[in-house]
Amino acid sequence: MRTFSIKRPVSIGTFPKDRYTVNEIVNFDARTFCPEIGREAWGYIDYEGYLPKKALDDYELIAQEYQVYDTWKKLVDMYAKYREHGYGPNETIEGLRDHVSDLLIKNLFATYCKVRSHDGRISDKNRDFYSVAVICEDTAKWESWNPITRMGLDDIHPAHVDQLMDSFRKTEATS
Repeated sequence: MRTFSIKRPVSIGTFPKDRYTVNEIVNFDARTFCPEIGREAWGYIDYEGYLPKKALDDYELIAQEYQVYDTWKKLVDMYAKYREHGYGPNETIEGLRDHVSDLLIKNLFATYCKVRSHDGRISDKNRDFYSVAVICEDTAKWESWNPITRMGLDDIHPAHVDQLMDSFRKTEATS
């Protein structure tokens, strides 16, 4: 799991290490935009396995897995609410854009495509479009430690997710 330090460079006492195996620490020369999280960070720490959200919060770290998880939960809530009122995928995506950056939406759909690589209900056009998004490879692993596996991927039917992907892809192309 790759975690990003958004408040300070990575140094002694700025990240959890006692109960977690650190594979690599990278500090940037200055705050640098990291497309995996859609914001600037001072560096990152690669851990073996999973860190609980509390450990990340305690040290003010961000992991792409949790951003994708939070974005998915927002999408599921909005999808249900918008559908109940008769709105379609275009309105749902526009509503989501009011709360989440386009980059995070793209990362969400890229991760979904990667995790559901076996699912024929996602169109080739969408798979091609989202395949260029920068995601941490760990984010798309189907492992018990990964929060993505517990985010309720079936809360929205894959064919409907494909329609949402279409809607975002088309509005992304016109912006």
